[in-house]
Amino acid sequence: MGTRQGVKRLREGIKRSLTPHELARGYVFISNDRHLDEVLDTRNFSVEVEGCSFPSRKLDVSGRFHIPRQYLEKIGKDNDVSITLISKNKLQINVLHTEGSHHE
Repeated sequence: MGTRQGVKRLREGIKRSLTPHELARGYVFISNDRHLDEVLDTRNFSVEVEGCSFPSRKLDVSGRFHIPRQYLEKIGKDNDVSITLISKNKLQINVLHTEGSHHE
């Protein structure tokens, strides 16, 4: 990944599906860009997933943060998600329902 590419992606919003590893282990990968702290307080931020708030998250050295597995399993691997930077202290994850999915 190029210099500050993770910063650029996070500023623009990330759209992708969650991997089976993320679902099984209860984490979401953002980026291992060392410059993410320019736009996100990587040691203390909150995450809102479909209206449910998770305070005091932090990125690990691999660029991941933890969300309880049961919430990620509800999203599933077949739906895309939008990861949006709301502020330096908040990320928002919304499900982008794919055609043919019957997610409630």
